[in-house]
Amino acid sequence: MTLGERIKLIRGEVSREKFSPMTGISKTTLVNYETGASSPTAEYLNKLLTMFPDINPSWLLTGEGELRREWVTVTKEIPNGFGRAKKLTFKIYPSFRQRLQKEMGGLDDRKPKWLAKESGVPIDTIIRFLLGEAIPTVDELIALSGALGVSEVWLAEGDNQKKSGSAVKEGDRSATDNIVSDTIKYVIGEVEDYFEKNYLHLPSNKKAELIWLLYEELSDNRIKKEELTVYVDRLLKLAI
Repeated sequence: MTLGERIKLIRGEVSREKFSPMTGISKTTLVNYETGASSPTAEYLNKLLTMFPDINPSWLLTGEGELRREWVTVTKEIPNGFGRAKKLTFKIYPSFRQRLQKEMGGLDDRKPKWLAKESGVPIDTIIRFLLGEAIPTVDELIALSGALGVSEVWLAEGDNQKKSGSAVKEGDRSATDNIVSDTIKYVIGEVEDYFEKNYLHLPSNKKAELIWLLYEELSDNRIKKEELTVYVDRLLKLAI
């Protein structure tokens, strides 16, 4: 399999018209990359790996190994006071997003705004985690797990060992606990549909900011659900 064919495999069922602006290139350039007419730049390959953090870099570059890596490793060096540094390492599994959603959904009113306040992690970053568009750093993982009352290892890797004293009990969960909130789920769906239908692309951090703005507008009853797409259209036209 060629490098171009691997890029095409990552694109999947998404059309070239939609995928090319998402990755910051023209449709013609994408066609050239996929057909082998030209070689993708290192900058483009890095962008793909950033957008799809579960893609195995070795597979993308050489074709060796599996398409998706089982986890992403995050590491931080912590000074121990004796002139040496200890490495703190976690494996962030793709299921991190589901566990984060589950904990937030299972704690009554503990939604992104609450978690941002308690953890110090920005709201737009939390939403990117929930959308699967970003991987937490060691500091962010520690802050999130501390705010939620679960162990860092469980949140990252799902080893079933929660921190003692957690406010969450498995028996208290319902079938809807994995939903962060009906409103934010609705907003995410509407925004994604709007961008897809209009062939638009925003950097993930800007999209997260837009989603949170719309969520707050709906939550405070400043706009109605049926006005959401019109409101998005107005905001984007003002931005442009």
